[in-house]
Amino acid sequence: MSKNVFTASATIKYLKSREKITIKQMALILDVHAKVVQEIENGKVNFTKRHYFSIIEAFPYMEGAIEYYENLKLKDK
Repeated sequence: MSKNVFTASATIKYLKSREKITIKQMALILDVHAKVVQEIENGKVNFTKRHYFSIIEAFPYMEGAIEYYENLKLKDK
């Protein structure tokens, strides 16, 4: 059985629908401006390692299910 790995934008959309969090709450979790969260949601910005760990801290069940910048670099090689 394969495990789903969400992109940064899919992660934001998933948490908005499942956890009913707002852009403002996500900005607080990621410690960024709401505009950055919207850019992540629109696929313009990828998660950094710091963002990844912030989400895992807030939502431990998401560990291993989110793609972030370091994962993308390894895929390109």
